[in-house]
Amino acid sequence: MTLAATLALAAALVGVIMPRVLALHPPAAPPRLMLVGWLASIAAFIFLALSAVVVVAWPDHAPAEGITDIWIRCLSSAQHTMAPWISEIAFGAAVLAATFFLGRFTAVGRRQHRSRTKVRGYHDDILTIVARTKHDPGSRYPVLWLDHPLPFAYSIAGSPGLVIATEGLNTCLTPAEAAAVLEHERAHLHGRHHRILALCAILARTLPMVPLITRAPAAISMLVELDADRAAARRTSPADVRSALCRVLAEQGDSPAVHAVGYAPTARDIEATNDRRLQVLSAAAAPSPRRLTYAAAALLPLTAAAVSAVITMAALSAVYCIFIT
Repeated sequence: MTLAATLALAAALVGVIMPRVLALHPPAAPPRLMLVGWLASIAAFIFLALSAVVVVAWPDHAPAEGITDIWIRCLSSAQHTMAPWISEIAFGAAVLAATFFLGRFTAVGRRQHRSRTKVRGYHDDILTIVARTKHDPGSRYPVLWLDHPLPFAYSIAGSPGLVIATEGLNTCLTPAEAAAVLEHERAHLHGRHHRILALCAILARTLPMVPLITRAPAAISMLVELDADRAAARRTSPADVRSALCRVLAEQGDSPAVHAVGYAPTARDIEATNDRRLQVLSAAAAPSPRRLTYAAAALLPLTAAAVSAVITMAALSAVYCIFIT
């Protein structure tokens, strides 16, 4: 039980503290680095929580239980004197919770998969007939052009992914700006942003009580837009991306300017995302981080939570040894 408690505490620390830490990132921080931080935090939370369940359900002593006992001897010895029914209740509760959330995750995932399949089927059956299909030799994603005066574009994941654009892009924007919009949508497909946001949306519906999980869709929705802008700016220029965004916002008026890629943002989220995109595109582009920096960002949540949990459990053990035993 000692190791399970440590893992559960580490999961709780990640789930509660990490969203506040990630919200403090500076505006100049590369969006992909912050995206790695969010995804690593989610992965760390799931890994630690599942590990705690496995340790509780493990017969006798789980592997590495002895290593933890070196750090927390008093609390571990107290566990051995614990009434057997306490361990049985913990085991039953852990298995029941894991079964419930796994079933909920599966049900939500199936509903979302059916919805996404229906949307993709509509585009394959209808838009591929009424729209003009244009294949760019430099891209593997075809573009479907619709005869509509309002300038907008969005992307649909699949095999292959699709970019849907309107003729309003060609009439309201310059060729460089229209190209920037298309590169932005291709970046969504290339970065698998649809799948990332779809998974975050499923987790948010499955675990609505975890702050990290519930805040992830909105935060990651903004980050994938910033990441797509950054990718489009590399293929065109930051000025073209920013001017294209300004023109699209001006032409659309009250219509949504940010198109969901697996998650439906609120009006406030859309406004905040557009303001942030314009702010970042106006500033000097930060250099791309090295691979070692991405690796550090991926390992930081798990390492920090594990160390904090061990220190906290050791402190509790010391309190127990001094004041109780």
